[in-house]
Amino acid sequence: MSWSERFVQHHKRQTDCAIHRAFMQLAVDPLALEKFHEVLHCARKRAARLFEAPVFNGCHPGIDALANLSRFRNAHIRPVIDWAGTSSSWRPAVSSLARHLICEYNVPAFLAS
Repeated sequence: MSWSERFVQHHKRQTDCAIHRAFMQLAVDPLALEKFHEVLHCARKRAARLFEAPVFNGCHPGIDALANLSRFRNAHIRPVIDWAGTSSSWRPAVSSLARHLICEYNVPAFLAS
């Protein structure tokens, strides 16, 4: 097995661990857990590059963003299922999903960070 294949497998394991941690953290709030499952499913289908975010000290910023958006489910003004998705990298994908869920007006790209 090549080095690049091992790296990809390692990153997938780290991503799976981050998803597991998010499920465990959200387990205390069943509604947030349900929303996380919905957001995760939608992101897998419509923004697969979101899962390519680099993992720093065991934290996966893409998964953490999905978990945080799920925690603030009461602020959502649109359903997740209506999000068109994106083929962009993980940061624009998170920004696009957050704008879809909670923004009434267009937000300039420089404010998305």
